[in-house]
Amino acid sequence: MLNILLEAPYFYKTDDERLFLTLMRYKKAFAAFFEKFYGWTPVMDEKCARLYKPKWYNECITPPNRDMFTFTRLGECVAFLVLLEFFEREAREQGVGVDDAENLRFRYGDLLEYAAGRFRALFPDKRENYGDERVRQILRDIVPTLIRYRFLRKVKLPDGAGAGEADTIFECLPAMWHYQAAQLAELIGEHDLTASPTSNPKSTGASCEPSPLTESISQWSEFLRRQMSVQKAENLLQLIMQVCPQLVSENQTVGYQPNETAQKGIRLEKTTDE
Repeated sequence: MLNILLEAPYFYKTDDERLFLTLMRYKKAFAAFFEKFYGWTPVMDEKCARLYKPKWYNECITPPNRDMFTFTRLGECVAFLVLLEFFEREAREQGVGVDDAENLRFRYGDLLEYAAGRFRALFPDKRENYGDERVRQILRDIVPTLIRYRFLRKVKLPDGAGAGEADTIFECLPAMWHYQAAQLAELIGEHDLTASPTSNPKSTGASCEPSPLTESISQWSEFLRRQMSVQKAENLLQLIMQVCPQLVSENQTVGYQPNETAQKGIRLEKTTDE
């Protein structure tokens, strides 16, 4: 069980139901063990478990060389938020909840259509920069990361059942429910991202209770439309990582100040498209 918890950011009930149920049965004992000896916090619900590690101890390994869940480009961050908005919509339309035995599935072509429309709505002055092919490329860039860190899984279809990319079926794994969209929208209202680089947005901390996504994710869209610039994107990335530590990979350091960005190696590029 300890090996499984350390091998990947998330341990799902479907990985090994017997071990998962054992972990849930003795979760208080395991929580005490990890807290006492390592300072880690287990995050568990009925379908998913992970270890939240708030501190990186070997400073000789710089952030660019750490194995962590992160997006560094503006387009990638926006695409991830759009995916969450799409996930919320599909969960509502399909009647899927966090406690359902079956995970939500969606057709990639539906996500592409939705994302293209949302990008153009978010950036009305740059609509020509976000044609279908451009948005398709942004999604292609983030999907491998989402699969690697176990947010999405590509569903294997029977032979002959849909040959094109648009017909690909993805399954949303339980970690998707750990994204606290309502809290994110609340915090956006509380924090001014034009503040000085030494400002320190508060963190929600890791939560054991997954909260269903709500309509408040739309506040992100309005915020991004009004605020997005390369300078403010730096603070936005910091805020995303600090208010969503449960999404950061098991070795991510949370809570560093934005003025350390250059030394930490986070890459922000201003191009004609982003």
